[in-house]
Amino acid sequence: MKTPFSPITHSLLLGALVAGLAGPLFPVRAARASPIRYILPHVRPAPHISIRNLAGSVTVRGWRQDALRITGTLGSRREHLSVQNRDGRIRIRVAYPEYAMNLAGSHLVVDIPAASRLAVKTVSADIDASRLTGTVRLRTVSGNVLLHSEAHRIAVKTVSGAIGLYGSAPLARTRIQSVSGGAAIREIQGRIRAMSVSGAIHLTGHLRVIRAALHTTSGDIRYTGPVFSSGRYVLTSVSGDIYFRTVAHPDARFRISTLSGSIVNTLGPRPRRADQYGPGWILDFVSGVPHAFVKIRSLSGGISLQKP
Repeated sequence: MKTPFSPITHSLLLGALVAGLAGPLFPVRAARASPIRYILPHVRPAPHISIRNLAGSVTVRGWRQDALRITGTLGSRREHLSVQNRDGRIRIRVAYPEYAMNLAGSHLVVDIPAASRLAVKTVSADIDASRLTGTVRLRTVSGNVLLHSEAHRIAVKTVSGAIGLYGSAPLARTRIQSVSGGAAIREIQGRIRAMSVSGAIHLTGHLRVIRAALHTTSGDIRYTGPVFSSGRYVLTSVSGDIYFRTVAHPDARFRISTLSGSIVNTLGPRPRRADQYGPGWILDFVSGVPHAFVKIRSLSGGISLQKP
């Protein structure tokens, strides 16, 4: 596994990936913090671990030890840490008083076995996870999410928080859901399904994606990577622009259409009118040997097919 980034580098990476899409990661909050020091020895090699925190941040790091360690700070005297371990299922929760307002937030740093099955749920707390190889499920409302791992199953869901995803296992299955937060995804492999309403979805870097289903309502979509034999790539948007950049001579069949947007193609022929007297443009062509299939559709957004 690659040398993990430090927490500071993680913050810089997320800022670079989703610049302009969200605010700073892990904002500093003034609070009377109390330190946390908790160790749970001799856990199972791949335990189920769930973490919940309303405000602040959650940092999870995979390691090779068969133990769990929690450090960090609790935001105030009103907050306390709850840890339960039953039948290989470990539940970590920051408990807040009922009807608490203006929470300072707690900042958890949790070291867990790398192959753990992890689930993190927050409201406004940011999530930063790294060096994980098991199943990872991360969910927040307004917090930002950064995941740098080699996990084989990944699920990330936000409402308004930004998503930064770097790396996965070779045959990983990845699912991304967002409402208004943007998603910047790099170096992943396997299959991905990503959906957003107004947030942008960007896939870049050294991708080895064999199945991609990307959909937005008004957010832009960018895919920069190769197409693989028997691969299937479906990119759809209502009003967002779609950019698809791949190798100069891909072995694929392309089926492109838009109702009121435009189509620019540097990989093959020009688009043609869908109807002589009506709106819309379509583009259906084969490049090389049609091993892969690429389908791109937009209602009013522009579509661009580009060489590197």
